[in-house]
Amino acid sequence: MPKWKISDLNKFYSDAESIDSAIWSEQRSNILLVAGEHYAAKNEKWHRNVRENETLSQKQKLRLTKNHTQKITKLLVNHIVNSCPSVLITPDNQKELQDVKAAELHNSVVSYYKKKLKFKEKVRQYAEDFINIGEVCVCIKYE
Repeated sequence: MPKWKISDLNKFYSDAESIDSAIWSEQRSNILLVAGEHYAAKNEKWHRNVRENETLSQKQKLRLTKNHTQKITKLLVNHIVNSCPSVLITPDNQKELQDVKAAELHNSVVSYYKKKLKFKEKVRQYAEDFINIGEVCVCIKYE
């Protein structure tokens, strides 16, 4: 293993941080939008000035915004989850009894772990993360 100098490590860190900054800010914006907090930080000072301003009428002060993002994301997640097929293990050769029995055995193992791990809930959460944040990574292994 190579011996890195502290300057090399600092350069690696700054390069990695600069590469991820664009995707990080986009993901942060996505999460704020879904949470309904997309106006909070930027316009708080402006909103406070409008609310406390005595010269503006109540009609001018009223600004209604409705965030439809949550409804849209729920629809997208439902479409993904409802159209997403599950795993089915099939025999390699339908005429060989050994292959058929092995496929049945493996299907029973898969169904057991789906129940034990609450797989449907996890798939829904993965779909929500994919839609809301913009990416998701899952590694499922069966050996």
